[in-house]
Amino acid sequence: MPAFPRAAHTLQAMLRLLLPLRCLVCGDPGHDGLDLCRACLAGLPWSGRACLRCALPLPDTALIVCGSCREEPPPQTATHASLLYLPPVDQLLVRYKFHQDLAAGRLLAQLMQRAPPLWLCPPLVPVPLHSRRLRQRGYNQAAELCRL
Repeated sequence: MPAFPRAAHTLQAMLRLLLPLRCLVCGDPGHDGLDLCRACLAGLPWSGRACLRCALPLPDTALIVCGSCREEPPPQTATHASLLYLPPVDQLLVRYKFHQDLAAGRLLAQLMQRAPPLWLCPPLVPVPLHSRRLRQRGYNQAAELCRL
């Protein structure tokens, strides 16, 4: 928390007047403190009912684990995905991961914070990045996302 929260709030408001938020998907004005417009926010593919092991969407049945995970369970015991890997989320992830678009990473972090909690999830833990990938990308996107 900033030492002077009122000053930080005022400075942030002034910056928003000079540099208004723009939608990272379509370029329209941002909405609700996000770099995302109202229409793009409404069209996000939020994850609904999903397999507890792999987070793939499930039909509205009593199953909590999909058939694939029952037959061949993955190494992790649980997975939670706030959003589905569909447009525009897939494009935002590619921009963040491979094009060093930190604004896309900040937006993804904000969206994950807004996701309806299905249960108490453990914190995000970045997977170690190979040194070659770190040199190629110039930053560790997983660690940066956890920091945001």
